Order: sequence, then C-alpha cells, then structure tokens
Amino acid sequence: MPARLLRMIARQYSDDMARRGFLLSILSRAVLTQGLLLSACRAVGAEDLSVAAGLPAFDGSLTPALLGLATGLLIALVLHWRLRREVARRRDVEFAAVEERSRLNAILNNAGVGVLLADRASLHVDVNRHWCRMFGYRRQEVRGRLKARDIAHPDEADSLEALFRALLNGDITSHTQERRFVRKDGRMFWGLMATSTVEDKDGRQMWVVGMITDIDAQKRVEKALRESEQRLRFITESTQDVVWQVDRELRFTYVNRADERMRGYAREEVIGRPFRELIAPSGLPALERAMPLLPHLAGGEKATSFEVEMVCKDGGLVWVEINSTPIHDHSGQIAGYIGVTRDATERRQNQEMLREQTIRDPLTGLFNRRYLDESLERELSRARRESLPLSLVMIDIDRFKQLNDTHGHPAGDEVIKRIGDLIRKGARSADLPCRYGGEEFLLVLPNMPLDKAVERAEQWRVAFAEERIVYGGTVLAATLSAGVATFPAHGGTCGALIAAADQALYSAKQAGRDRVAVASRFIGEYSEKDCREDLIC
Repeated sequence: MPARLLRMIARQYSDDMARRGFLLSILSRAVLTQGLLLSACRAVGAEDLSVAAGLPAFDGSLTPALLGLATGLLIALVLHWRLRREVARRRDVEFAAVEERSRLNAILNNAGVGVLLADRASLHVDVNRHWCRMFGYRRQEVRGRLKARDIAHPDEADSLEALFRALLNGDITSHTQERRFVRKDGRMFWGLMATSTVEDKDGRQMWVVGMITDIDAQKRVEKALRESEQRLRFITESTQDVVWQVDRELRFTYVNRADERMRGYAREEVIGRPFRELIAPSGLPALERAMPLLPHLAGGEKATSFEVEMVCKDGGLVWVEINSTPIHDHSGQIAGYIGVTRDATERRQNQEMLREQTIRDPLTGLFNRRYLDESLERELSRARRESLPLSLVMIDIDRFKQLNDTHGHPAGDEVIKRIGDLIRKGARSADLPCRYGGEEFLLVLPNMPLDKAVERAEQWRVAFAEERIVYGGTVLAATLSAGVATFPAHGGTCGALIAAADQALYSAKQAGRDRVAVASRFIGEYSEKDCREDLIC
C-alpha cells in the first residue's frame, strides 16, 4: 500500500499542480490511519487485528516501509514548499518585467524626441510614436524595412551609415551631430541626432539607439539671424558714421572702419581702449554726464546725444555728434553702451556761419545791434563783479548825409565798409566792435581805462582821416567824431554808459567834428529799463 500510495501521489503531483493541497491531505490521513492500527495491535498483542484490517502480520518487517513512507512524505513537503516559493518568485519577476516594459514603452512613446533602434545591418528594429510623427511613417512600415540611409539626406546617407558602423564596431561609444533628414513625403528638415549603442550579454554592440530632435525651426531662425547679421555688418561697415560698442567700463569692444576714415585710427588701435582717452579734455564732462561709468545703474535710461571734440591720430581734434543708448544685462543693469558717432565739423561750421550771419553786420562784418544787446550787459556785470573798467566808444561819420546825397548810397556804403575795416583791424580779441546803426558805431572795450580808450579812439580818427577812399574815379574825403565814456566814472548801467558816450559824441560834433570827446559827467538817471529801451531804439 505505501508503494501504491507514493506512485499515486507522484502521478497526481505531476499531472496537476493545482491538486497539491488535496494530495497532501490524503497522505496525512493515510499515515495517521496506518499509525493508529499498528499502535492498537501492539497494545493488545493481537496479530489477528492486523490481518482483519488487511495489514500484513505484525512481525517487525513493516518498520522500514513506514520509515520510507515518512521520509518520502517529508521530502514531498519540502519540495512542495520550495516549488511554491519558486513559482511565486517567477510570477513576481514576470509581473515586474511586464510593468517595467509598459513603463518604458509609455516613456518612449510619449517622449518629445524621435527614438529609433537599429540592428547591425542598419535596419530599423523599432521606433517610437514621435519618430513616426516626425518622419510621417507608420510603425509597421519601418520595422525591419527602413535602413538608416533611407531617412538621411542624399548628401549625408553614406556618412550616416558610416557612423552606425563605427558605433557597432566599437570605434566610438556615442555621437551627437546636426544632420539633414528626409520625411516620407520627401521634405527635408534639420535634426539633432544623438546616438549610442546597446550591448548583448557578451558585451558586443548589437543595436544602435538614436534620438532625433527636430531643429528645423531653430535652423531657420539661425539662418535668418545670420542673414540679418550680414546685412547689419554690411550697413555698419559701409556707412560713413562710426558705429561702436563699449562695455560697462567704457572700453571699446567694437568699432567699424569709418573711425579710421574720420580720425585715422585703425580698428585694432581702438578696441580695448577707454572711451575717455579718445575725447578731448573739454569734452570729458559731457561724456560723463551722457555715459556714466556706473555699472550698478538699473534700466530705464534713455538714448542720449551730445557733441564733443575727439582726438585724431595726427593729434588734431574733430567735432563729433555722439548718439548712444545703454545696453542692459538680464538683471536690468547697464552692461555697456552702443552708439553712432558722426563728424559734426561741417555742420558746426554751417551753424557758426549762420550764427555769424545773425550777429554780424553784412556790410562791415562787425557785430550787429542784436549781439550788442546780448553782450553789453554781460560785460558790464563782469566789470562790476571784478571791479574792472569798461569803456565805450561811440563813432559817427561826419557829414555822412551830404556824402550820400552827393555821391550816392553805394559810395556811402564804401565809406562805411572802409571804416569798418579800420575798426576791426584795431580791435583786440576781447573787444566788441558793433555797427550801432546807419553811420554810427559803438565799441565795447572790456578792462580798458578811460585814457587808453581815448587813445584808441584817436588812433581810429587819425587813420580814417588819412584813408584814401576812391569810388567811381572820385576820391571821397571823410572824417569821424567819437565820444568816450567809462564805467564806473560815467554810468553804472548799460543805458547810462551809452547815453554818456552819445553825449560826448554830440560834444565832439558841436566842437567842430573830426575829434574825440570824453563824457563830462556821471549819468545816473538811467535804469535797467532805460538800458533796454535805448538798445531797442
């Protein structure tokens, strides 16, 4: 019976693992029944019971069988326990592997890059969904059918296959490069491809993994940027204006070739030099106001324009107009300036010419009444502030109306021009010789005392009397009279001084003309209002 029971257990166990619990239960009951019967026979000493129970006679020969049965049962229990544990472990491993593969597939299919797996023949083993969307293929059209060269631009097909071979041969372990690829519909696009290899259990490179990012839009932007830079470079290098850039320390980081044409410095001689080294000392305050050397300044500063004199390579100076605007870094602080410098010499000359035309008398070239209005009060204030003398000489051509009536106005203009030349030649750089009106002239002589002013007026009188003026074949004889007044002796305001000089001129006329007279008294009844009114009239 034990042998039959063991064979039955073995057959049942091998046929159906699901019945393990049932078989163990049969084994347990059989062993328990056998043990109880044997114990009862030994207690009563009745071998007939064992016979009646269908057991062999109790003669001690059954003990080895029972021991074998118990050993077999123990082995079966141990094997069953170990088998159950191994089955459970393998089930857990398989479940974990399935989950891991599901997660990996989810990651690859939802990745933002196209992923491909190619074998040693460069055939695509598999691709992810993004790759399919990128190239326009269905997955079943790719697996085992498409080679690496099939998706590469014709000009780069050979180099892509060579790259795959180098990876699979172990020449390189990874590679990243921008390449041109071709979609299913034939359109070309730029992609950034990163490749590496996958090894088998023996360490051999068996597959190539490639990850492709579509950078076509980025390449178009880069191309447009390059073209824009080329246009800008052409413009900046062709313009007559100097285009420059400085860092936060006001050192030049860029300057175009126009600076060499304007100031004589080559580009290499300017790059790295501080801006202030190339500015004339008189222009440094304007530079510091317009482009402060303060790197901590925050954003908000606007473009500024100013004019300064810049130093040329030959040591000369050139007036320039500078337009600059600050450059800010990511934190909003000033990182430098960019600007344009334009030669302002001609414009300033034109402006000076226009200003000269507005302050000069066109016939004599002397200052006009307008400039006298601007300057006399300034000079008087300075003389008062510094306790300096200020003299005025008023000159009038004698019998000018008679000369005009006899020889005509052109002849009169010639006489006026000749006296204007004499006055201008005899004036100092600080003097203000003005045509006061008609045939009258007023000279403002800063820091000149009365006696020197009288002497100067006398020199002009004598020189004009000796002047030989020929017009239309006729020699024009003319003389002048002059009146002299000095601050503070003859007046403390513009109007008072002019009135005093005019009074002295009147005295010279009354005394017979062709002479110089000095104001006889202090005129104090003129106010500032009188001065303005007198200058206007």
